[in-house]
Amino acid sequence: MPHVTALRAEHVTDGVVGVARPRLSWQVAGGTDGWVQSAHQARIRRPGEPWREAPPATGPDQVLVAWPFEPLASRDVVDVAVRVTGPDGTGDWSAPLRIEAGLLERGDWHASLVLPARDGDDRCSYLRRDFVVGDVVRARLYTTAHGVYELFLNGVRVGEDRLAPGWTSYRHRLRYQVHDVTDLVHAGANAIGARLADGWFAGRLGWWQGGLRHTSGDRTGLVVQLELTAADGTVTVVTSDGAWRAGSGGIAATSFYDGETFVADDEPAGWDRPGFDDSRWRPVDLGPLPPARLVGPQFPAIRAVAAVAVRAWLSTPSGATVADLGQVITGHVRLRLRGRPGSVVTLRFAEVLDDGELGVRPQRTARNTDRVTVGAAGELVWEPSFTFRSFRYVQVDDPAGVVVRDELVGRLVRNAVRRTGWFSSSDDELTRLHENAVRGIGDNMLDVPTDCMLRDERLGWIGDAAHYAPTAASLYDTSGLLDSWLEDLACDQRPNGSPTMVVPAVPLEPFPGDYPVAVFSDAACMAPATMVERFGDLGALARQLPSMAAWVRCVSGEVLAGFPSPGFQFGDWLDPTAPPDNPENGLTEYDVVMTLGAIRSARLAAAAAASVGDEAVRGEMSSVLDRLLAFFDARYTTADGLVVSDSQTAYALALAVGALAEGKRGAALDRLVLLLRRRGKVQAGYPGTYALMDVLAERGLVHLAYRLLAYDGIPGWRWAVRRGATTFWERWDSLVADGSLNPGDMLSFNHPVFAGIADWMRRVLGGLAPAAPGYRVVRVAPRPGGGVTWATVAQDTPYGRVDVAWRLDDDEFRLDLAVPPGASAEVVLPGADEVRRVGSGAHSFACPARQVPRDADTGPWGAHAHVAAERVHDA
Repeated sequence: MPHVTALRAEHVTDGVVGVARPRLSWQVAGGTDGWVQSAHQARIRRPGEPWREAPPATGPDQVLVAWPFEPLASRDVVDVAVRVTGPDGTGDWSAPLRIEAGLLERGDWHASLVLPARDGDDRCSYLRRDFVVGDVVRARLYTTAHGVYELFLNGVRVGEDRLAPGWTSYRHRLRYQVHDVTDLVHAGANAIGARLADGWFAGRLGWWQGGLRHTSGDRTGLVVQLELTAADGTVTVVTSDGAWRAGSGGIAATSFYDGETFVADDEPAGWDRPGFDDSRWRPVDLGPLPPARLVGPQFPAIRAVAAVAVRAWLSTPSGATVADLGQVITGHVRLRLRGRPGSVVTLRFAEVLDDGELGVRPQRTARNTDRVTVGAAGELVWEPSFTFRSFRYVQVDDPAGVVVRDELVGRLVRNAVRRTGWFSSSDDELTRLHENAVRGIGDNMLDVPTDCMLRDERLGWIGDAAHYAPTAASLYDTSGLLDSWLEDLACDQRPNGSPTMVVPAVPLEPFPGDYPVAVFSDAACMAPATMVERFGDLGALARQLPSMAAWVRCVSGEVLAGFPSPGFQFGDWLDPTAPPDNPENGLTEYDVVMTLGAIRSARLAAAAAASVGDEAVRGEMSSVLDRLLAFFDARYTTADGLVVSDSQTAYALALAVGALAEGKRGAALDRLVLLLRRRGKVQAGYPGTYALMDVLAERGLVHLAYRLLAYDGIPGWRWAVRRGATTFWERWDSLVADGSLNPGDMLSFNHPVFAGIADWMRRVLGGLAPAAPGYRVVRVAPRPGGGVTWATVAQDTPYGRVDVAWRLDDDEFRLDLAVPPGASAEVVLPGADEVRRVGSGAHSFACPARQVPRDADTGPWGAHAHVAAERVHDA
């Protein structure tokens, strides 16, 4: 009989929600092969009350299903269970999911914003207050901040979250945290303490003229509301108020970019315990509750999710001592110091070595330096509280020899999102390439999808995030993180409809201002499409539709008016033919790229409007699309199908977004193939590269895609793998041919923008792709190539695990497939046109090896390719 598993509310896993009507999702186990849900029923129970059942609901929906009960009120705690009906009958009730509502209304907050005196930038304030309470049976701690904080209750750190409350568009949305601290509260005297630092709110962000400070405010502050319930139901509330005191401690300085300094003897003993003498500490100022909308948990918080041991200790040519973790990670190190009091240890960090020394040039103005001073106790276990960076190598300056080397470990810090995608193949380099994407994308998730994590940026660049969003969604459950980030994108969107280049917004002089920007701003339409395709979240799509339509109106106005706005444009960013310090100046003109991006955005917005039933917006967007197509055809294409710029990106993007009239597509594809053959490698930035690989796979030219994938020079994906990369690089040639660093100013070795190849390998080589929202239907159509003889790909979808494994030998191609209950698959074997439709369960397919197309490409390749080399299609 079928039974429900993995029941959850919204995109959170711990049951704490910030909405009154949380949507429910579940998976099903135990159903018969081909099982499809025909009905479901939910029930609810409040503490001390019997279960109440909602009426059964018919249909197959089991992902983000509407809440069937009365809305939750703030602080409500309920149990919810679900049972399902299928062809084999009705199953048992699921195990209950405990759901707890946060503070859903602004009036539920009684706390003030406590503001410590500001003694300068990059300082860490210590805050505390005592309180007395009797026996309690329930204690909930609600907290948020302007800045980043960590809390202590009676000397114990509250929770495992780091860099709370995280990063949102602080003017519009401020996330709060909820902790059950019942076990930490004592009858009698208690104390609550906090450390508070600048973080994203007031700390340095960006690089221009040394970066900007105070982008959200010039004073940090803390909001605390501790609600204590006695056995008789009496509630005592301890808040951030005038009883708090502020002081300083061992964290002498802390900065995301520059690192953290800690002096052990300056840490006040017992400052976070009751009875501490804080008479010399200063009173706090009080401010009103922050004006932004206070939002509850939406996805797993930032935490230290793994420890990475030192692989080797190195001595550099200058005599410095360096710990090599063996892989690039984002986070910090934890170490034990033992020895002479007053000894100072200095830690410096880098992603790569440069002539045997730390490669610090890519960091630009970010110093990435931690300093720790041993206290009178002579021993200290330390890790920073409020800094992070991307690194593999740690230079340890330890003149007194106090570092216990065996206990130095790297701490991987990111949002604790669940991994959902795996891939392996007979080609070890491709398997490593996929794992580099797993690491690199994971390393760039600290509440927002970022560009890099070492230099003086670490920002939510929207062009990067939109392009690698599908890959991130295939490797991790990014549903809540992407949903939250899209809310901020819409909040920060300018009145003219143009999104800010980074989200949350940070002023980026001299970069784009209040005008449309090619490709990057298409994130407003591309990222919501990922939410539907990978997670089935039509609710998020409906919420984002006004943002999508606003961008389409903005960019179409710019295009159809002939591009009147002056200012910087990214264009086909990171085209390898562009000068190192001008990566926008590639082979494809920005107006071509902007027009093609506008066509894609209009098409996505029209489809979104149709999906959510907004006929007025669908009609408007369809009309805009028609005008853009006519404009592109008249201005940028010739009668015989050539496209202005005559570049790989121009043809690939035009074909990918459907910009070409039917009669011109064949000629354009032929020209694209000729350019590939003449160059023998990719000559496209990341917007063009994403389109290029898909166009080749979709139009019968997968053998050329595999030839590009096999290329081991620059630009090629294997170049970095063969040079020991463990993440993706920002540039194809971040290390140039002689092994030295690229001379460009913009240089990162942990930058996932080109990691989209991992999703391509999963969909094309592995053969697993979504064919309906949220993988309700999967398409399984592997296209072996590149000499690969077997591959496996697995995806934890909203419906459960999909497994695909294929093997090709001299005689036979064999495909094994497992589909979870509630989902189905469309299967196409290599060399066949027939689509086989199967339901849930285990399935096997086979065909003769001779049926599998061979990808050995014997056509001309390089400078001697000529016009007559190949005719691909006539249409």
